[in-house]
Amino acid sequence: DMQGNALTDVAVNESIKIYPRPATDFLRIEGSQLLRLSLFDMNGKLIRATELTGDLAIIGVASLPRGTYIAEVTAANTIRAKVSLR
Repeated sequence: DMQGNALTDVAVNESIKIYPRPATDFLRIEGSQLLRLSLFDMNGKLIRATELTGDLAIIGVASLPRGTYIAEVTAANTIRAKVSLR
């Protein structure tokens, strides 16, 4: 359930970056010791979970329906940010 959780906007979080926003074919994630990306729809349903390693990940999103999602990235800390897919 994503209802009560505040979103940390990537613009103010320097430890993890998610771009481009909006995305069309891929999401690029940069941060130290990335562990996991979870994409949720706006109702809080898990759409995709991907294990990450290292400091850079490029995740294909072209097959996902266009819309707005919540990207949860887990590393040393966890952030959540809205991402739009076109």
